[in-house]
Amino acid sequence: MRRYGRIITRPDEAAVDAPHVAPDASFDLSLREILDRGAGTWSRGDLDAYLAVMAPEIELSPELDEAGHPIFPGLQLLYRGHEGIRRFWDDWHSEFERGVPLEVGGVVYGTGCYAALARYRAVGRDGVTAEREITSAVEARDGLICRFRDFARSEDALEALGMPTDLTPGPP
Repeated sequence: MRRYGRIITRPDEAAVDAPHVAPDASFDLSLREILDRGAGTWSRGDLDAYLAVMAPEIELSPELDEAGHPIFPGLQLLYRGHEGIRRFWDDWHSEFERGVPLEVGGVVYGTGCYAALARYRAVGRDGVTAEREITSAVEARDGLICRFRDFARSEDALEALGMPTDLTPGPP
């Protein structure tokens, strides 16, 4: 059974537990700060603050179904750069209300990357609720997210980051 942590809405709510680091990886505290800032700005619906966590060359890929299509209609396969993130933000929020709480349940840190197990509950414009577990594979450079990919399975996110797929996410 997977356990979930608190909903992070502000950077000062950062977790203080010891990080779970992949074998042969070095932990960089800036990764935890990036995780907290990114999750917090997404949960609050603050686009400008969300962009401030993203590198200018950011690449974002939403979760895909088995056929290789985004699981939610209206999303693209890939969003590039800050303009792409703005488009993703608009695409997402055209279907769902702003301020989708993101509950981070566990993380595996690697060198310059992390896999974050999370749950979100989004309310659609039509009132339908979507609740999903995802694992985000996040790569960072110079304190900013440069690549962000969502997966339905933790093993797929870990594999995408070159980590062993049998690792269990630990406290954020």
